[in-house]
Amino acid sequence: PKQAEAVHWSMVESGIKPTVTSYRVLLNAFYTGGRCDRIPYIWSKMERSQIQPDTQCYLTLLKATALTADETTALEILKELTSKGVTLTDELNIALASCCSSLTTAKRFISQVKTITEDIPQALFRVCAKSKDVSGAESVFSDYLPSLGTSGLYLGLANVYHELGDHKAALHICFRRHDAPPTRGIYELSLRCHLAMSSPP
Repeated sequence: PKQAEAVHWSMVESGIKPTVTSYRVLLNAFYTGGRCDRIPYIWSKMERSQIQPDTQCYLTLLKATALTADETTALEILKELTSKGVTLTDELNIALASCCSSLTTAKRFISQVKTITEDIPQALFRVCAKSKDVSGAESVFSDYLPSLGTSGLYLGLANVYHELGDHKAALHICFRRHDAPPTRGIYELSLRCHLAMSSPP
């Protein structure tokens, strides 16, 4: 992220006016680089430059917001999107759902999604983990098992239990599926569970 930011400001200092594309790349660099704390600053710079963010910029902003479960900020972003007449795509609705602090609120956004993909239950699992809603996570698993039934669904549920400290339950779920071999993600989560269980309290 630092290199991306250095290139960006070097471009500005040389007299080249940044575009929404350059800000989109910069925002994504900070998000993927784990520096979401810098995104509000970059966003304010973009606004002061009178550059209108596009859908991908908003998507990155919402993904960063989801990491803090900041539902208030997400609703403010939604209000801005609505005022600008931005069409809420499936990706934006899923990102908005990820920001919610309760499963009930998250499902309101998911109900607007037209195409069922694995991103939907994963977003809901994240909400359940943040809100410590184990029964909600189990209901998400049951709801999407008939239509998806992928290893990612098992991994998502197992990860909720892992994040809430029930590593034995997470391990049980990891290897509960018998019709397909475990994925890399399953093995990696099971390793994290074993390490957590062997660590002193």
